[in-house]
Amino acid sequence: MAKFTQPSAFKFNPEEWEEWLANFESFRMCSKLYKEPEEEQIYALKYTMGNTEAEKVFKTFKFEGKWNAPKKDDRTVTEERDESPTDYDCVIHKFNTYFVPSKNRRHERVKFQKRTQKVDEPFEHFYRDISTMVKTCEYPDSDEMLLDKIIQGIRDQDLSKRMELMGDLTLQKAVKLVKQTEQVENERRERGLEEKQADEVKPDRRGNHRGRGSSHSRGRRLHRGAHHSQGRGRGHVSQRGMSQQQNPGHATKCGRCLKEHGKQQRCPASGQRCYHCKKMGHFAVACQFKARMQEVQVQPSQAQEELEEVFWLESITCPDNSPAWEVQLPIGENSTTKFKIDTGADISVLTREC
Repeated sequence: MAKFTQPSAFKFNPEEWEEWLANFESFRMCSKLYKEPEEEQIYALKYTMGNTEAEKVFKTFKFEGKWNAPKKDDRTVTEERDESPTDYDCVIHKFNTYFVPSKNRRHERVKFQKRTQKVDEPFEHFYRDISTMVKTCEYPDSDEMLLDKIIQGIRDQDLSKRMELMGDLTLQKAVKLVKQTEQVENERRERGLEEKQADEVKPDRRGNHRGRGSSHSRGRRLHRGAHHSQGRGRGHVSQRGMSQQQNPGHATKCGRCLKEHGKQQRCPASGQRCYHCKKMGHFAVACQFKARMQEVQVQPSQAQEELEEVFWLESITCPDNSPAWEVQLPIGENSTTKFKIDTGADISVLTREC
């Protein structure tokens, strides 16, 4: 047979009486103490409380007259019985009267009506608290009052309005609905935080992760490239990169939607789900996970890195009226043909003298 440890001694703090008594009643049922004679149960109660102090309190009780006691065979129904020091229920009633002061029902109901879910308070904590408070309000139907308090007191006002329109809503359905909604919102909040952290650190063209304070700016590299390039003697270097660096409010290409918009403007991809990785906050066309899957890793040499760093250009444009770079080349022995010279490079800074 299983053995159960009795509760620790009562500290005779009135605020702890109800909790201590609940623990003792659990011990009384698990240990089969309730099957013993009631007088022995009373002795066990006083012994567990702390026999000396419990006996002092017990001697202050007066057992005279009658009281409304729960029936032995059906404790949900009360009956009028004579008070007796050997009646376990009567002794518990006397201890309750001694330790628990009489409640102001009106005051308890006002406190219950004012209770609302606090900011960042889990619904489970809020529901447990109002379930305890409603017991002292003495409402005819506690479940109905709890249901009304949940609809009126939860933090999610949109959910509150929806529940008002549910004619067949019960207390159990309301509790389940609020818990499920809170769980979904917590998961969304966690995913949004992960997306934000991932967007703050993105790899550059060499695979290096750059934060917001990176010193590798397009404007600086463009300036160095413009200083060293001469074009073909007839073009000019675009200064668009430098103007964007000097004006932070200028529209730039966004890494989450691949469209140009100002930093202060709301990104179209905000709150949208990627069809590729299923995460929030970016379009599939800008998905970093997809890019990593398709990326071909090429390790550049040191010379290539230095060349890219010094001579990188955003664009080279030429006036429409500039003559093409053409030469006459022999074809066969007796004819010549005009050819347009092309180095084959995407961007060239060679001059005619080269």
